[in-house]
Amino acid sequence: MISTRMVFATAGNAAVLIIFWLISYLGGNPHLFQRSGALVAALGAIIVVLQLLDEIKFEEERSKMLAIAEQETKNISSQLVGSQEVESRLRQRVYRSRAEVLRQRRIGTAVAASVCVFFGELVHGYGDLMVPTNMPAH
Repeated sequence: MISTRMVFATAGNAAVLIIFWLISYLGGNPHLFQRSGALVAALGAIIVVLQLLDEIKFEEERSKMLAIAEQETKNISSQLVGSQEVESRLRQRVYRSRAEVLRQRRIGTAVAASVCVFFGELVHGYGDLMVPTNMPAH
């Protein structure tokens, strides 16, 4: 699961690359596309900041998750004939399932940021070679 913010940031970076490639191709200046790679890499740095904000949010969700897991296990164990061990196992199971969701979101966010920085630097270094030099006749 990737946050909506990361989806928009990644899509925005892809749009920048596509628009600059078209401008470079139609304008006959491949270096414009190369510069767009630097812009995307800089936007990738902003994505890292967004990732840090998401990490803060993830930690807040984790605290809430622990409280919910505690409450859910108390509700379930109160229906069972008093077993502390059952309550402990239930708490661990609920916590693990919720922790896995948060882990997947963290990985998704890190992948989105890495992909943007990777393609930005790739275009920044080799973008002039990615634009055909035989320009269409006007």
